[in-house]
Formats: sequence, structure tokens, C-alpha cells
Amino acid sequence: MAESQATESVLSPDELNSLVNDTVLYILHDEKCLNLIKRQDIVKYILKEKKKHFPTVIERVKTLLLETLNLELVAIDQNKQYALINRLRSTLFEVLRHLKILSSKQIKKHDYFGDVEAAIKKKYVRWAYLDYDVIPGTDPVEYEFKWGKRATEEISKKEILEFACKVNGDTEPAFWEKQYEEAMKQAAERST
Repeated sequence: MAESQATESVLSPDELNSLVNDTVLYILHDEKCLNLIKRQDIVKYILKEKKKHFPTVIERVKTLLLETLNLELVAIDQNKQYALINRLRSTLFEVLRHLKILSSKQIKKHDYFGDVEAAIKKKYVRWAYLDYDVIPGTDPVEYEFKWGKRATEEISKKEILEFACKVNGDTEPAFWEKQYEEAMKQAAERST
């Protein structure tokens, strides 16, 4: 009996590759690459009775995604959920021009983003780019927005500060003392 359990617990290289490939396809399918990916769903739909191999499979998946697509799979909520982070680097201005956001026209609904307020409050919070809290005692209700876990992983405070400096007319990052201090602290933490 112990021998049959030991045999069942070992995956062949082909089985492991199959599980890794199926997991990658599951993660990239449909909008899952923007939504948070739940560990329980990977176990339920892909690994099934081989759920104890999750740590091995997920490490191989992370390596494959990063090496082939420049996508990093980042754990959120103590490894209960994951987010895909784009590690391809473009300058922020290139992205904004490509999306035709850098324009002098003031349009209530953007051609590409549609209703920006709805996108911020629903999609970007669900995708872990933003978190927000209701500011107590405000009428009408106002919100305080904060960077979400995915945004923190995808772009640094230093990059955001540099972007703000360019937008604001080539000011120096040190001009915003508090933000500059936070950006340098984050940069130091990331480098260790």
C-alpha cells in the first residue's frame, strides 16, 4: 500500500509539463490575465486530484510566463490569489500616445477607456491596480484611491514621480519631498 501511494505522488516529466501548460493556458484564457487568478480555481479545474503538486507546478508556470511572455505571476493574499504583471517596459508617454490619451480634447467618455470613473471604481479595483475607501462624512460620497498590489508590483514610485515631473514641466523629483523620500525608500527595498 505504501509503495502504491509513493508511486502516485510522483509526476512524470510529461505529466508535469502537461499540468504546467494547462495552467498557463488557463491563466491566459479570456480575461483571467486581468482578473485575479484564484489558487482554488487552478486546483479545481486543472490539478484536480494532483493538487499537492501545486507548489511545483506554480513555480514552473511562473518561470515559463516570465521567460516566454515577460509576464510575472505575483502572489496576492498569502498565495490564495495571483495577478499577472507585465514586465515589458515602455515609457509612459509612448503608452499614453498610443492609447490617444495625450490629447488636448476634453471628452467625457474616452474612445478607448469609455466611462473612466466606472473603470476605475470597478475594473481597476477588481484587477488589484487600485484600492479605495469612502471618505467618512462626505456628501456626496467621495473616495480616497490608493495603489493596489498589482500596481505596486508593476511600476515603482520612482517611475511615477519621474512621470509627474515631466508632466509638470521638467521639475526635479526632489521638489516633492515626501513622495521623493517614499520613492527612494521603495527603490532601496526593491534592490535588496
